[in-house]
Amino acid sequence: MITTRVWSIGCAWLCMGCSFIYSRPPASSPAEGAAAASTSNSRSRKGCGDYINPLYDLTWVAGGLGWVLTANRLEDRSRPRTYVATADGLSGSSGAATKDYQWLRDVGYGQMAFFGASTLWGLYVEMRCAEARKALLGESAAEKAKARNKGAFPNVVLGFTLGMPAAQAESACRAQPGEYVADDAGATCTSHPQAPAAANHVRLRFSLGALSEVIVFDTPPANQLGKAYDELYATLNTKYGAPQIDRSPLPNACQSGLEACLEQGVTVKGAKWFWPKGSVSLTPIWHAEHAEIDVRYAPEDGGD
Repeated sequence: MITTRVWSIGCAWLCMGCSFIYSRPPASSPAEGAAAASTSNSRSRKGCGDYINPLYDLTWVAGGLGWVLTANRLEDRSRPRTYVATADGLSGSSGAATKDYQWLRDVGYGQMAFFGASTLWGLYVEMRCAEARKALLGESAAEKAKARNKGAFPNVVLGFTLGMPAAQAESACRAQPGEYVADDAGATCTSHPQAPAAANHVRLRFSLGALSEVIVFDTPPANQLGKAYDELYATLNTKYGAPQIDRSPLPNACQSGLEACLEQGVTVKGAKWFWPKGSVSLTPIWHAEHAEIDVRYAPEDGGD
């Protein structure tokens, strides 16, 4: 009897609730929650993703009910029965049970309570996972919609068409009207004050006689360089969406003044947007003894 009792209790409690052990709700942060919701709930991985664990626990709840029914049946078998002959036949009655199986019934109730709680925990985790997966799919759909609504790559920048011959680029500059100055690296077009797009500064690069890169650069006063950089970044974000390569925070050396740190040779990582046809990048640099903010437009096969 003692051996049977110990074995029964051990079977009920040594197998702890699978959901208690293996099921974990998604983390509170969106990134961690999405990662947890996207992983399968294998027995060797503490995550979420299916209903195997709560279903397995539910079978143990049914097993606990089986212990209770077994205890009732064993006690009923131990009851002495008395039969009396009557006119209608034999009439029987049962006395008190001679064996007490309450301990087995307690094991069943305990097993039902423990694994029932584990089942509820597993179901709760799976509901949390379903919500996280739904949010993840919603974010993915929103990202795709945002990508579809992103502005197209600009083949024409301030009147200059990428791929146009150098002679046409010069004509486009003078038509603004602007001052066109050729050099070994390419050419520079500076709009005249009376031009509709006054104060535009454009640096042009050519490859095999065709325009391969347009760099629109701005040279604001030193005390407004950081502000102008932020404003250009916000403008490009509005026009093209979030960049695929985002700009880095300014180094500590640049916190007191962006121009001074650029003059000292500090490199500031800017932002970059990509399309199948080309890319747009925003970078503050030190060029020709002055600080400037460059917005570079280059086709896919343009130079670096």
